Amino acid sequence: KLFGGEDEERIHKIELRHRLEIIEIEKAQLMQQKEEADKKKQEYEILLGQKRKKELEIHEIELAMKAIEEAASQVQKTFGQELNEKISEIFCDMTNGKYTQAVMDENLSMMVYDGFDHVDMKYLSNATVEQLYFALRLASADLLYENDAFLDDVFGNYDDERLAQTMQYLSHHTDRQIFLFTGRKEILRLLDEKEILYHLISL
Repeated sequence: KLFGGEDEERIHKIELRHRLEIIEIEKAQLMQQKEEADKKKQEYEILLGQKRKKELEIHEIELAMKAIEEAASQVQKTFGQELNEKISEIFCDMTNGKYTQAVMDENLSMMVYDGFDHVDMKYLSNATVEQLYFALRLASADLLYENDAFLDDVFGNYDDERLAQTMQYLSHHTDRQIFLFTGRKEILRLLDEKEILYHLISL
């Protein structure tokens, strides 16, 4: 024999230590891979939650738009030109004269006039489209109802400028009592900055 019993045992222990070191390295690598996989899974779940939230928002917007369109269809059949004139008046004021006219046809397709061209609403920004629908909503309320107007928070895509324009319009151009339900604190800040009177009920 080239090696004695003690030498063989020492070599065997060295081999075991090397295997143990390799196992520890592999274990650390697996733990790192698991942490990375857990992190990616968490990121995926966050993105999935955001996607579901956006889908719910889109669904709610679609339902609101459908309800508005159905109501507008009834108003269009009854009032026609008077409705378009009212929408134009409100939309012009809310956009500080950027758009001077808004027209809705029998199919409820809407376009606006900017002083140079008629622009289909599909080419407008989301916030401008929301303003246009808001003008339609107010015009319909003016023509259909004589009492209070109830408005849920339709300012989701409004920037500060559009929000200020709309709130100032509501403050200066309507005698109605307005109930605004919102969770956006910046609206309260804006009301204070513009010195618009309001009564706050916090739930």
